[in-house]
Amino acid sequence: MADLDLSDATFACPDLTKFCRLDELGLAVTGQRLRPDRAVLACRVLEPDQWCRRCGCEGVPRDTVTRELAHEPLGWRPTTLVVTVNASGNVSLGDNVISAGLPLAG
Repeated sequence: MADLDLSDATFACPDLTKFCRLDELGLAVTGQRLRPDRAVLACRVLEPDQWCRRCGCEGVPRDTVTRELAHEPLGWRPTTLVVTVNASGNVSLGDNVISAGLPLAG
């Protein structure tokens, strides 16, 4: 077996988003917390969906909410995704309900 010359090795900065393949879901990791029983990844939506599902009009940003998503099978401990999304309402419909849309994975 040939001896590997590590002096020519190239390393890149660790990217948890790519490692967990969350970029394929339209998410980016903004932080992490490791607990004895589980890992928690804080995420944000890369391309937020601000369109009303009922009428198709663009919504008005009103708030930011977090959604805790189900277990992502990474490693030996359960990993939970906590996603921060911009919540918006539709003024033309007199919407008082805030809806936070996550992009659909393709």
